[in-house]
Amino acid sequence: MSNSNRFSLGLFLCSAVTVAGAQQPIAPDAKATAHNVRATAAPRPVSKSNGPTLEYTMEYIQDKLISRGALSYTVSLHDGAAAKDWSYDFVDKLSGTYANPSTCQIGFHWKQTRSGQAVTDKETYVDLTGGTNANVLTMDQYLTASVAKSGHDSWAAKVSPSLFVLHITKPDNHESNLAFPDEETANHLAKAMLHAAEMCASAQAAAAPAGDKDQF
Repeated sequence: MSNSNRFSLGLFLCSAVTVAGAQQPIAPDAKATAHNVRATAAPRPVSKSNGPTLEYTMEYIQDKLISRGALSYTVSLHDGAAAKDWSYDFVDKLSGTYANPSTCQIGFHWKQTRSGQAVTDKETYVDLTGGTNANVLTMDQYLTASVAKSGHDSWAAKVSPSLFVLHITKPDNHESNLAFPDEETANHLAKAMLHAAEMCASAQAAAAPAGDKDQF
């Protein structure tokens, strides 16, 4: 495999958790960072509109990301045009995870290694404000589509063990992607993030200043 192929592969795999949003993350307060696992489950509070409150939903998302732990997987690629095959071993780890309901941001430190070498090691966050869509697909589907967009439509990706990607998109075409070992967890988190995004939009609309009644 050529060096250019290696570089392209590194690019699209490093985009597996691309952060959306223009504003900078704001650190949560002490209560938001207290994410130790509780001995007993707290009752689920319900908002006045429909479903759990924003605080409960953000804490649910936070706990699920914390419990995900590190993921180790192998990405095998096949180039149908050149009849070539190659693979990489990845380790993907999230740490220092927090969910801040006051800013509608989910932050964490993301570290990813490829065949033993660090390719990503940074603080990052997902912003649920400004309109959010979320869906779940296999990582095979996600990576194959990603390399096709980068000009390698003859490549096909296979991930072992199988993983699922929570694909989060924004109206401005920014995207965030989070990998999970099981589809059920990814689907639950997709629903939770959509619910949180709806409540964030409602809260922002309620806080928007009233217009000037004399402007006309």
